[in-house]
Amino acid sequence: NFILHEVSWAFLCLFLGVALNITIRLLEKGDPGKVSAFLFLAPFFGVLSGWVLLGEAIEWYVMLGGLLIFIGIFLVNWRGKSVSVVNIRTKEAFVNSSN
Repeated sequence: NFILHEVSWAFLCLFLGVALNITIRLLEKGDPGKVSAFLFLAPFFGVLSGWVLLGEAIEWYVMLGGLLIFIGIFLVNWRGKSVSVVNIRTKEAFVNSSN
């Protein structure tokens, strides 16, 4: 039982290290606002892991919370119409396509 406990901790540290490395790489290469929105998936995967590994029950309000997480991530990363803004003083036009 002691060896299983130690192996579990080793896998936990390994997966946390990999996840942190991926997050840092994505933050370096992508838009931090959009990349960090995916950090809200951590509770979702925690609940999913509890269901798969421990047989925990998932209630309707937990599923509703998961749905709201995915909707929020979609809204953050969704590209809408481009918006052009004109500076009144300089008459310069700026196009903002990162909605």
